[in-house]
Amino acid sequence: MSGRGRLAASPFFRVRHMFKFKIVGRALATVATIAVLASPEAAAQTDSNWVSATATVSSVFDFRIDGADWSRLDPAVYDFGSVSHTGMNGGVIIAGRAYYTANGAFTWSVESAPRRTVDVSFQNATKLVEPAAGAMDLDQLAIRLTITAQASGGVGTSTGLTALSTGKEVLVDDVLCGVGSSTGSGNIDLELYVDGNDRQGVNTWEIELVAEGI
Repeated sequence: MSGRGRLAASPFFRVRHMFKFKIVGRALATVATIAVLASPEAAAQTDSNWVSATATVSSVFDFRIDGADWSRLDPAVYDFGSVSHTGMNGGVIIAGRAYYTANGAFTWSVESAPRRTVDVSFQNATKLVEPAAGAMDLDQLAIRLTITAQASGGVGTSTGLTALSTGKEVLVDDVLCGVGSSTGSGNIDLELYVDGNDRQGVNTWEIELVAEGI
């Protein structure tokens, strides 16, 4: 057998040939894997956009009497009961008149956000004319607002007892009012006098109280 034939029939040669084939196959597979990892379609991608939220804070200004809304249709009412110039039912006689005092007849409060300096006044006062009405005058009833609480740093003051009139009268001024423990508040006192010229009958006063934020 020629040398070429002996070499071709050698098992050793065949083994080496097969081994080389495997190496080539692995090399091709490695190249293909690298190509996939480098592909642009497989690269990480990001994008962004924006959303927003909005809220409008409204101011709060709440004037209450006895902790409830007060209106002319449903006012808070204090009844002195039966009175006379003789001082019946608790009247105090001073210079021929009987005075009846109702301290703390009502309470008032003003809640404000943001904080405000507030004046409270009676805007107008009227005396109702009814059948068999008494003849007491408008100014025989006087009103006073006191201050029991206000925001820290407040310098509000009470103007004292004020007889009713048809014009605006400030009852407390420069009260600093906030919310919660900073709410402005106080009492409403009434004083009525009766003299010998007042005839029998029912007398009713209506008082419009106004809180104004400065």
